[in-house]
Amino acid sequence: IDESEKIGDYSAADYALYTQLNAKRYLPKFRKIKEKKMTFNWAAFFFSPYWFFYRKLIKPGIIFMTVAFCISIISTPALVEFVEKVEPLMNQFAAMETQADADLVLSQFAEAYTPVIIFMAINFIVNLIAGFVANPLYKKYCVSSIKEIENLTDRKGSMAIILRKGGAAPLYALLAVLAENILSSIVSMFM
Repeated sequence: IDESEKIGDYSAADYALYTQLNAKRYLPKFRKIKEKKMTFNWAAFFFSPYWFFYRKLIKPGIIFMTVAFCISIISTPALVEFVEKVEPLMNQFAAMETQADADLVLSQFAEAYTPVIIFMAINFIVNLIAGFVANPLYKKYCVSSIKEIENLTDRKGSMAIILRKGGAAPLYALLAVLAENILSSIVSMFM
């Protein structure tokens, strides 16, 4: 890491202190963001909303968790209906004798599967958005945290606080998973 390199208003060393073990992953992405190039975060794509909590981005984490939870609540009746429709279709599929029977069963299966595909597509789009916004949001969070710390202390003291405040928060991600499971259990009792 070139400590004298500036990425925006702060040095690469400040970002490296803040991102800690993941500096090699995030510094190139922060450089691309500075150059107005798009970046994509695969971890945020696959593990949204938990990645946001893991990186201490609480507000975006809550937003993505709320969206995912709403999609889950809305899609649950469609998934239950799909399972109820597919079970008899599987029995029909095993007992069919002609191509016309197979075509009928497959068309009924496709009809039952359509709502599931729609909800999967919506979930995919939300995760895609998370993947694209994750790095810029994380860089913005790093900048605001570093700025806040440097305004409060001298350079030596700020380095220690940046190191302490930066990095990841696996406990936040774990708490988010726990909160989502508890909320899902409560909602399922009323459905």
